[in-house]
Amino acid sequence: MKPLRQLLRNKKGSVAFAATICMFSLLGLTAFSVDAGYAYLAYNKLRASTEAAALAGAKDIGVGGTPIDTAKAYSAISGGKNAISGIIATMTSGYPALTCFSGAQSRGLACSTNQTPSTSANGILVQQTAVVPLFFASFIGVPSVTLSANAIALAAGQALPPLNVAFILDTTASMKNNDTACGKTRIACAIQGFKTLLGELWPCKYGETCTGSDPVDLATVLQFPPVQIAPTAGACSSLTTVAYAGITGKTSSKTSSGQTALNFTSTPPFPTGTAARSSSVVSNWPFPGQVTDMSGSSNIGAGTYIASTTKTTAVMSPALAPNKTVSSGDSIAVWPPVYQLLPFSGDYRISDTATALNTSSNLVNCLNTLKAVGGFGTYYADAINAAQQTLTANARTGTRNVIILLADGEANATASDMVAQGSSNLAKDECKAAVTAAQNAAKNGTWVYSIAYGTSTGGCSTDSGSYTNACYVMGQIANVPNANASGFVNDPTKFYSDKANGCVSPAHSTTALNTMFQNIAYSLTAPRLLPVACFAQKPPGYC
Repeated sequence: MKPLRQLLRNKKGSVAFAATICMFSLLGLTAFSVDAGYAYLAYNKLRASTEAAALAGAKDIGVGGTPIDTAKAYSAISGGKNAISGIIATMTSGYPALTCFSGAQSRGLACSTNQTPSTSANGILVQQTAVVPLFFASFIGVPSVTLSANAIALAAGQALPPLNVAFILDTTASMKNNDTACGKTRIACAIQGFKTLLGELWPCKYGETCTGSDPVDLATVLQFPPVQIAPTAGACSSLTTVAYAGITGKTSSKTSSGQTALNFTSTPPFPTGTAARSSSVVSNWPFPGQVTDMSGSSNIGAGTYIASTTKTTAVMSPALAPNKTVSSGDSIAVWPPVYQLLPFSGDYRISDTATALNTSSNLVNCLNTLKAVGGFGTYYADAINAAQQTLTANARTGTRNVIILLADGEANATASDMVAQGSSNLAKDECKAAVTAAQNAAKNGTWVYSIAYGTSTGGCSTDSGSYTNACYVMGQIANVPNANASGFVNDPTKFYSDKANGCVSPAHSTTALNTMFQNIAYSLTAPRLLPVACFAQKPPGYC
């Protein structure tokens, strides 16, 4: 019995045995951690690629693209832009799939068939699976694990951030001609295109009645040639156009200090109202933004504007200051003419989900009555300047400013159309001046779109070199701010053309103006991911 007791009391190998058990346990845990970590990393890559595929596909919905093919191209499947090294991913059968969301998450975004395939949709569903090889688990019979990731993206159609949109419309005589592709006059087609854009913007927050008091996307319309006075309400059917570089006239009698009436034999068609008092951005205009006595420039105070006119008088606001007079025979100049027809509007639809425009809106009423009155040659550089000026004056924190210019681009106004004053000679390099104006707008943070409507590869008779080509000019007008927001970058994706007279946009050429404006609306917005709960063939009501 003694040898047996001695053997039982001998513990020299117990520590080694316990250590061996612990080592194997730690190694097992380490092996599991390595496999689990690798699988988790692979899942994150698979999920990221799935979300990228959904967002890329959503960008193509409603703009004539191929959302399903695009989603596949940005997925993790073989040949995809987001393929994962060492992992074989496949697209789940039946996906990517287009669908139409109609609940609260979609915020009233319309479903479209303007894509291939032409399924009515405003969203896309993507699901991928991947077989992930395991390292240590294979020793216990688990060589791999199958992972799945899904994502849902809503098409573009909501404005992030809120927008301030200034639409510049050509109302010269050529816009009276018919557009065979549209079936109406060119100006009617252009107006319809802008109204299509208004149908895509957000006038106010989701669920609110849009009165203009709490807007999201604001819009306004400018025209060239400019007008004598902006309409007081929405009716824009009887506007009087004026020369581009201001109006001049000689007084017929003296105006003393404290008086407001300037006297003329026949009052020139001076621009009237506060809209004609804005500061001019034409650098070589000698007396910007005011009524000026060219014969005695200090007589009339800065910021004075013509409040109203009669047959023989022009009433100033404010009155002449003490000890100031305007003599008989003085030459009076009024700058600038009026390009902006109405203030920015946020009531063009009664709600963000309304499909029809609000006919009680002054902006909509103006568009419904606007005509191509002509009267002067084409010059639009100043209209771009005026658009940027009103965008700056009405700036809102956290918003994006946008200018959309629709024109044939063929600037050809004569010196008599310009009524140039002082050292200003605007009837020269008119197309280049428009490009410069657009570049300056982009330098100040504005996205500038150009729509070449009936544009030829000539037409800029006041310019030289490349700037004689109106198509080239319209392409150069399309600009965005640079990465540092301190300069500009020419952006061909902001250039559109109807291909009518040989002018082709490399990114967007189509004969349908409505399609152009719808595409612009989508480019101003961004697709977004929806909650995973929306991933179903029949999405729940809140999606």
